[in-house]
Amino acid sequence: MHGRYAAARARLDRLKSLFPGRLWLEIQPNGLPDQIRLNRMLAVVGEEYGLPLVAACDAHYPAEEDAGLHREWMLCQSGGGKEDYWHFSAMLGEDRIREGLAYLDRSVVDRAIRATQEIADRCTARISGYADPPVFTPGGTADDDARRLREMCDRWLRESRSPRRYWDRTDYEFPMVAAKKLAGCYLIVEDIVRYVREQGVLVGPGRGSAAGSLMSYQTGITSVDPLEAGLMFERFLTPGRMSLPDFDLDFPSSKRPMIQDYAVARYGPAHVVRVGTAMRYQAKGILNKLSSVHARELPEESEADFKEISRIIDEAEAGTAGLGLPFDELMQEPALAGYRQKYPGIFASAARLHGRVHAYGKHPAGMIISPQVPLARVLPMRTPKPDDPQLVSQWDFRAADELNLLKLDFLTLRNLDSLQQAIELVEARTGIRHDPRSWPASRFTDPQVYEEISAGRTLGMFQLETRLCTDYARRMQPASLADLADLTTMIRPGPRNSGAAEKYLLRRGGAAPDESPHPLLAELLGPTHGVLLYQEQILSAVRILGGYNDLEADGVRKILGKKLTEKVEAAGEEFVRRCTERGHDGSSSPVAGR
Repeated sequence: MHGRYAAARARLDRLKSLFPGRLWLEIQPNGLPDQIRLNRMLAVVGEEYGLPLVAACDAHYPAEEDAGLHREWMLCQSGGGKEDYWHFSAMLGEDRIREGLAYLDRSVVDRAIRATQEIADRCTARISGYADPPVFTPGGTADDDARRLREMCDRWLRESRSPRRYWDRTDYEFPMVAAKKLAGCYLIVEDIVRYVREQGVLVGPGRGSAAGSLMSYQTGITSVDPLEAGLMFERFLTPGRMSLPDFDLDFPSSKRPMIQDYAVARYGPAHVVRVGTAMRYQAKGILNKLSSVHARELPEESEADFKEISRIIDEAEAGTAGLGLPFDELMQEPALAGYRQKYPGIFASAARLHGRVHAYGKHPAGMIISPQVPLARVLPMRTPKPDDPQLVSQWDFRAADELNLLKLDFLTLRNLDSLQQAIELVEARTGIRHDPRSWPASRFTDPQVYEEISAGRTLGMFQLETRLCTDYARRMQPASLADLADLTTMIRPGPRNSGAAEKYLLRRGGAAPDESPHPLLAELLGPTHGVLLYQEQILSAVRILGGYNDLEADGVRKILGKKLTEKVEAAGEEFVRRCTERGHDGSSSPVAGR
C-alpha cells in the first residue's frame, strides 16, 4: 500500500518458506477504496507467486439487524456521546461476498470463496477441557512425585512420634492424592513455601480448604493441624472431584513480587503465567452507560431517573456478595416496572449487553504453573502492557479450573508486613531471630489477649479490626481460638445476610435457646449453638439428612463456596426432595422456607 514492493516481496518469500502449502492471501469485500486497491494488487501477486486467495470478512456482530446494538456497544466503550465509532461488518453470506468483490474476475472470486471451505476442512484444533496434573520432579513422573511426597509425610510422622490417628489420616489422604496424580501440586507449593521461609519471610498459617489436608501440614505448606482443628479433608479433595484443589498462600504484601519472580525463575517464563481477569458489565453499569450514550435523546429528568434506577438495583443486589443478579430476575423488581416502560429501548439493549466483557486485567495474586508443559500449548495468552514481559492467560480462574491447571493464589496481608517488620527490627537490635512457628502454644490461650478482643480493642488484628467484627466481639466475648474462628466466620456475607450470625450471638448470650434445625444434626451443630456456619458442617449435614455421597456433598460445597448463586435454588430444592424421600419432615429442614 506504501509502494515498498521489495520489502513486501521479501516478507512474502519468508512466509512461503515458513508455511509451504499453507499460505493464503486474504481479500475482503468491505468496499473501502484502499481495500479495493489492495484486493486488485493481491490478485496479481497471488498469480505471480502461485498463492491462493481466500475471501473473508470481519464479523463483529452476527446479523445485519444487530448493527444498531453494535453501534451502542462501541459508543459505550468509547465513553458515550461520540459519533467517531468504528463500523464493522456483520457475518456475510456468499451472495454478499460476491457482490462486494464483483470488480474482480469471477473465477478469482470463485476460488477465493472455495478456499474458505478448504481451510475449514484442514482445521482440527480442539480444546479438550482436561490437562494432566503437573509433575514436579524434573524428567520424572507422577509416581516419582508420589513416592517423594509419601517419604516426606512418613518422616514427619516418625519424627513427631504421632499417635495412630495421624497415620490413619495420612493413609486415608495419600491414596486419593496419588490416584489423582496430585502429589506434584503439593511438591510445587512446598518448594515455594520453603524458599520463602529460607529468605526469612513470613508465611500465613493456612487459608481455605488446603488447611484440611494433613499432608499440607506435614510438608510445611500450612501451620494448622487439621485433626486438632477438626478440619475435613473432603473440603479439599473428594474421589469424584476432577479439578485440581486450590492452595491459597498468604505472604507480606511487600514480598509478593519476590515470590512471583522466584516461581518464574524456577520453572521458566513459558511455564508460569499470571491469571487473566475479565470485567463484565453488570446491570447498573450497562444501564448507566446506555443512558449516557442516549443522553441527548432522553428527557431532562432522565439523569435523576437513572440515579434512582441505580439505587433500586443496589438494594436488590445487596445480598449477592457483589456477584449481581441475572438480568431477567432483576427486571422482576416492581420498582423498576415504570422505568422499563419509560425507557424500553435502553432496557432492551441492556438485556443484550449485560454480562459482556468490557475490559481485561490480570489477577493480582493468581498464577498458573505447569513445570513440564509450556502453557502456550494449553492456554491462549496476551501481554498486559508493552513494557511488561510476563504473559497473562486470556482465560480466567474458572476456565483454568476446567482445564485442570494448577492455580496458586499468592495472597498478601498487611498484618504480615507489620509482623515481618517487627521481627526484623527485633533481630536488628538484639541479634535474635524469632520464628513464629517456634512460639509456645500458650500464645493461643493467653487470657489477656481474649480480654483485649472482648473489650473491642482489635485495631491491627487480622479480620478482627473491622467495625462489624469488633461489635460482634463485644457481644460474643470470645475466649478461645475456636471462638475466634466462629467470630471471623460470622462476619462473612452468607452467615450475616442469612441471619445465622444474629441467631448464633443471641443463643451464645443466653437470649435464645440452642436449637438444632433437625435432631440428627444436634451433635454436629452443638459447638455452634445449632447454627450452620462452616462448609464442613454443610458437607456433613447433606450426607446425614440427604444421603449424599462425598462427590455430591462436595458439589453442594462448591456451589456455596464459589458463590454460584444461579445454582443455589436448584440445589436447595434437590436437597429437600432427597430429605423427604428419606422420611425427614421438610418443615425442620435447614433450608425450610427458602
